[in-house]
Amino acid sequence: MQVIPLEAIVMAKDDGKLFHTQPRAFINHEVATEYAGAMQEGDDFPPVTVFTEDHIQYWLADGFHRYYAAKKLGFIEIPGEVHTGGLREAQFYAAGANRTHGLR
Repeated sequence: MQVIPLEAIVMAKDDGKLFHTQPRAFINHEVATEYAGAMQEGDDFPPVTVFTEDHIQYWLADGFHRYYAAKKLGFIEIPGEVHTGGLREAQFYAAGANRTHGLR
C-alpha cells in the first residue's frame, strides 16, 4: 500500500472516448457525502485499488465513492493498493470488484 495523490488518479481517457474504469452507471453522491462525513470523524476506510504502469498515472479500479469523498473533503492524497497494469487491467478488476462488496 502507498499514498496516492488524488490528482494522479484517472478513471477515463481524456480523449473523448468512453474508456472508463467505473462499472456503475453513476456515482451515488449521497453515499460519497456519507463517506466524507465518516472520514471527517476519523473512521478508517480500506485503501482504493489502482493500477499503474509508470507510477505517474493511476487507473482507479475500486473505491470510487471513497475517492469522491476524499475529493469532497479537499484531501490531496488517499491510501491506495497499487497493482501493475493499465486501463484494461483496471477495467477487469473493477468489473469484478463489486461481486464481494460494494454499496449497500
